[in-house]
Amino acid sequence: MSTSVPHSRPTLEADDTQSVIDVIQSDMIAEGDQCLQFESEFADYLGTPGAVAVSSGTLALQIALLTLGVGAGDRVAAPTYMCRAPLDACAAIGCRTVLVDSASDYNLDVNRLADNIEGCKAIIIPHILGITADIGVAKDLGVPVIEDCAQAAGGESNGRKLGTLGDVAMFSFHATKMMSTGEGGMFTSMRPELIEKARQIKLDGFGASATGFRGRHLFPMTDIQAALGRSQLRRLDSFVQKRKEIADRYFTALERTACELPHQMRTNSVFYRFPLKPKMDVDECIAQFAKLGVNVRKPVAVLLHQLAGVDGKAFPGAEQLLQELLSLPIYPSLTDNEFSVVIDAVRRVLT
Repeated sequence: MSTSVPHSRPTLEADDTQSVIDVIQSDMIAEGDQCLQFESEFADYLGTPGAVAVSSGTLALQIALLTLGVGAGDRVAAPTYMCRAPLDACAAIGCRTVLVDSASDYNLDVNRLADNIEGCKAIIIPHILGITADIGVAKDLGVPVIEDCAQAAGGESNGRKLGTLGDVAMFSFHATKMMSTGEGGMFTSMRPELIEKARQIKLDGFGASATGFRGRHLFPMTDIQAALGRSQLRRLDSFVQKRKEIADRYFTALERTACELPHQMRTNSVFYRFPLKPKMDVDECIAQFAKLGVNVRKPVAVLLHQLAGVDGKAFPGAEQLLQELLSLPIYPSLTDNEFSVVIDAVRRVLT
């Protein structure tokens, strides 16, 4: 059977389509007023003094590093259990990524930070899988914190939006993130001077690249993307609510299946992913679900220390998560019929 329920997909509606059409029909499709309005509206949504839109989340992370003065040869701490963006952003600047193990809540183990941040110029802390990370403990260590909200747009902590807790923050609007512009990212900060510095970096470029280009052409978000982003932003809170409703349905429907459910996420997650621990081999689970028409995946496919060629003995928590966690489909456009297909597959595979 071919896969009928994708692991993830964007939630696109008529308003999104019309927003893009309006920009195309205006003939003003490069970076312009739509981008400026998107930046302003996104900053207003978060409660920050400004924001800077760019062409990808990885570039937003790269700009975040540069605004904090990180340069070639510097050290930057980051968890090994996350996407490869920190490796790519750090490699572009020429700095070294110092990898840290994960805690039982899947986020960076803040208790291990003190042993790893000597000489570090910044700490990258993602809200992994949409789960709120403990930014406060990290900030107490005295090293600037880059709050990675690529998987957590729309989340809150103690009444504050995620993206306002670190020294700087970055977001990703890739096709299947919490909200989407197809490709795209955003930098922000509660410090106006860092927003202006980021804007200047975007305007000036990073300097000559390996290809000989200064690179400014890599940075802008187009007005087509920004119009889609503005439309998506208006529904972001409803997207988060829908994800939580689907998660609640999963918790109820899967209580007696042969898996460990992520109960620790119920009060501190936007459910970018719905991870569970099956009581059988994860790779075998993925194959069996595929036969039943459901695409499930490991929440993180490869650990950063593996990509960097570092021995895994220092990362037992992340290694365990990689081997044990499975991610079910969860996104606002998941239909009731698709949900039923997923539940039926879980009950047949994890009996």
